[in-house]
Amino acid sequence: MIDMDDQIPIHNAGYAIGAIFSGVIADMFDIKIAIISTGVLVLFSALWIIFRMEKPDAPVLKKSVKI
Repeated sequence: MIDMDDQIPIHNAGYAIGAIFSGVIADMFDIKIAIISTGVLVLFSALWIIFRMEKPDAPVLKKSVKI
């Protein structure tokens, strides 16, 4: 079993990367472009997660490794 205290909270890095990404885009182009590009990135990420998630009713194509 993995102890959760030993793991680095990587989800917090996502907020920092998103802030840097939107700041760089806003500096290069415009704040509207930064907002739209961040929104598109979030939607793409959500779609990626939806398609990658295991569905309980779907046939099993591969065995998932659980630690």
